[in-house]
Amino acid sequence: MLLRTDREGRNAWANAAFGGKVEALREIWKLAKKILTKEEIKNEKLLRTDREGKNACINAAFGGKVEAMREIWVLAKGN
Repeated sequence: MLLRTDREGRNAWANAAFGGKVEALREIWKLAKKILTKEEIKNEKLLRTDREGKNACINAAFGGKVEAMREIWVLAKGN
């Protein structure tokens, strides 16, 4: 479920970033750490790109969601 993508190639993580949903980013991250390997988190959350070649952080920036960008940075550093 965490790795599924929509028509645009975005997973729940990327959609939360695009929408600026910081609390959702935190919850998805906590769940991912419980059920995914570090490699899967890196590839499927931090580096995964959508059909336009944008990752979650770029989607957050594109939508002007500064807090979401900061949260992604903080969570990624703690990984």
